[in-house]
Amino acid sequence: MALRPCKVIVAGGGVAGLSLALMLEKHGIDFLLLEAYPDVVAAVGAGIALAPNGLRLIEQLGCYEDLQKCSAGADQVHFRKPDGEILWGMDEGLAEACIEKCVPRAFSLKC
Repeated sequence: MALRPCKVIVAGGGVAGLSLALMLEKHGIDFLLLEAYPDVVAAVGAGIALAPNGLRLIEQLGCYEDLQKCSAGADQVHFRKPDGEILWGMDEGLAEACIEKCVPRAFSLKC
């Protein structure tokens, strides 16, 4: 049975939406990416943060080196309550902890 032509609608330009759009493009599948903001990083105080598992996907999509050129790493992380009190945090050794505990040896990625 022959496949019918179709167009995929991707809702949102976050990590998942942009990843899906890239995969569809690489496979020649027609798609429409819908995003509420005109820029990838909207001026609403938000950005895209990628954990090691997300970086592995970016590596598999062939975008890791390009991403490294236009991004900044984190040297500390804190989870806070709504009032600002720290629930948990890591002030030093974040990159080393990510590489040692999160990234398989097959990948030599920086966090």
